[in-house]
Amino acid sequence: MRRRATFILLQILCVAAFLWLWQHASDSGWIRPFEFGRPSDTWHTLTTWWSDGTLWQACLSTVEVLLLGWGVGTAVGIAIGILIGLSPFARDVLGPFLDFVNALPRLILQPFVVIWLGFGLPAKVVFVVLVIWIITVVAIAEGARQIPREIVDNVQLLGARRMRLLRDVYAPSLGLWVVASSRTTFGFAFQGAVLAEFAGENQGLGFLVVTGQNTFKVNEIYAALALIVVISIIGNALLSYAESRVTRWMPSTRTAF
Repeated sequence: MRRRATFILLQILCVAAFLWLWQHASDSGWIRPFEFGRPSDTWHTLTTWWSDGTLWQACLSTVEVLLLGWGVGTAVGIAIGILIGLSPFARDVLGPFLDFVNALPRLILQPFVVIWLGFGLPAKVVFVVLVIWIITVVAIAEGARQIPREIVDNVQLLGARRMRLLRDVYAPSLGLWVVASSRTTFGFAFQGAVLAEFAGENQGLGFLVVTGQNTFKVNEIYAALALIVVISIIGNALLSYAESRVTRWMPSTRTAF
């Protein structure tokens, strides 16, 4: 705990030093505040958003899209991943299509979603689902293939039927793969949620970024970016805690130097 506290303190000092240098360079004229902004103006923007409610409205709007899209995309990915991982026939038929989708830059799908569904909440959620579902499919399919066949055979010899196998063998094993891939899918889902608010929206963190760009207010872009970073840190911390709880029974693999 002491070592971890030391690392956190050093990280905070690095951030503080960077902000001080940035502020000093802006105040001294080394960099132009109009183009590069300054931390004090960014802080003023955040306090203004806090006072008029913009901050909470934008964060809640983006988090709503993030959680809905992430939840639905994960559920879809788990279902398809189990099918691919446990059925050689489905794997042979769908494998090439999944390889194509996995190689496709999925962020490019956003204009198509806008054309199909417009600019509302369903369109943003669908876009997030399209961004992350294939990541979960690949992870779950790989996890299903790595379940030892002898374990499944032994459980079946003891009389377990399909639902019992799913509950007592597949679910615990695949749960680890879901947790392991959750940080990656969360990051991509967050990117998709913010990108979905870049066009045709009047709320959300992505909308604030675009507004700052269109009005040449770089400090508003920094303020929105700061909120994105805070939400990412909170989400990553919660996922790390969930992972530690799910995998607490596993032996530690740390090596002392």
